[in-house]
Amino acid sequence: MTTASRSRMTIAWQIARLAGNTLFLVLARRALSLAHFGYLTTAFSFGVVVLFLVTGGLDRLVAREAARNAASGAALLVRSVVYQLFLFAAVAAAVPYIARILHLKPTETALFYIVGAASLLMGVTFTLCGFQVGIDRFKNIVLTFVPTNIILLAGAFVLFIFRAPVVAWGLLWLFSRFLMFGAALFLFLRTRNKPVTIRTGRFLIMALPMGLFYLSSVLLLQVDTLALRRAVGASTVGLYQEAFRLVIAGTFLLRPIELPFFPTLSVMDPRSLTYRRDWSNMTTLMLFVATSVGAGLIAFRKPLLWLAFGHTDAAFVVVALVGFLLMRSVCDCFAQFFIINGPLLLGAGVMFAGVAFSWFLTIRYASVLGPMAGAFASFLSHTMVATALAVSVLLIFRQHPFGVRLLPAIAPAGGYIAASNLMPQWLQILLLPFALFASFILLPSHGRRMLLEVVFIRRKRFAAGERAADTV
Repeated sequence: MTTASRSRMTIAWQIARLAGNTLFLVLARRALSLAHFGYLTTAFSFGVVVLFLVTGGLDRLVAREAARNAASGAALLVRSVVYQLFLFAAVAAAVPYIARILHLKPTETALFYIVGAASLLMGVTFTLCGFQVGIDRFKNIVLTFVPTNIILLAGAFVLFIFRAPVVAWGLLWLFSRFLMFGAALFLFLRTRNKPVTIRTGRFLIMALPMGLFYLSSVLLLQVDTLALRRAVGASTVGLYQEAFRLVIAGTFLLRPIELPFFPTLSVMDPRSLTYRRDWSNMTTLMLFVATSVGAGLIAFRKPLLWLAFGHTDAAFVVVALVGFLLMRSVCDCFAQFFIINGPLLLGAGVMFAGVAFSWFLTIRYASVLGPMAGAFASFLSHTMVATALAVSVLLIFRQHPFGVRLLPAIAPAGGYIAASNLMPQWLQILLLPFALFASFILLPSHGRRMLLEVVFIRRKRFAAGERAADTV
């Protein structure tokens, strides 16, 4: 299967997941009060932390191992699931202590348990899907996510009509994750090879650094929400999450660029010319997409917020969070370099430092700035982490993953974002198409071919070393 085919499959399941998650939260916000929506989204932030704690990068390890040897990948997957169960038991035991730290009410504590269990199922699902990525069966991932998200949305509409309580929304989320797990397990049992023996010691050596790296990454993403809940309460969290959920949806659009390259890059020499060329393709396109999405969010923030939540109170937070979106994409570029090449513990240490910095800033200024404290803390902490990771890559590998044509490609959309505060809303909307078109034209030729290939063309190639035609 070519990278373009993988991209199309990835787009399909990412759109299904994005639509399911976003519309679920939109309907929940319409049905619940701002405080109860804050309860639910705080639990979701905790759930994301649990998800990446129990996943711990095991989906990437399984994908990388399965790309090299399918039988070895299957054996690693089985041990990964057992490891995830032990981790979740530890998290469940810690929930009462977390409730005291965050000053949670009984309803919120119940939601933490429900969403935490859903995150365990989702973590196992991602690990099962990692095996499908490794053996190049992206169609199975689509079959896992598309039907189950349709069921999730159908249930959400029912809860919206009957104005169900917040706990019912949590239980629906848990049920949908159980369906995803069942679908992923069924497809794995149909495609797995006979497993081989993997020693537990070797498995832990592989899993722990990756787990710490992914845990630090997701904490960096969610710590602002948890800090706001402790500092200023659920209503402010609800307002912040309206803007955050709109912006974070943009990060889903980066996955169709990043994920299809992962099996190819995992088996290449990081110092080879082919590796650097493919890596340059991926990172240039990721940042082009991030700046384009950020520009679009700024121009249409009020219509999107009104359509989703019925008001535009969080519009000012969206503008601040666009800076976070751009820096998050830069962090992801360097983070993927560490995931494939290491050293993972160094990268985890850098991001844990960013977590502490973000927590301190949010707690310190939340009473003065409200939800803007979380946005500014996220932007500054991600900027610090991106800089530290970039310096680490330059010092350790004597190279960087960005192409020489990167800055011209993102300059028009980036300049649009920087100047947006100087323009009225109507002018922002008017100039947006020109900024996006200019950025597209300034992309390197291989970048333009990739975007056009993913959307329109099937039998071209843009990743070095791939066959021109699909093999699946």
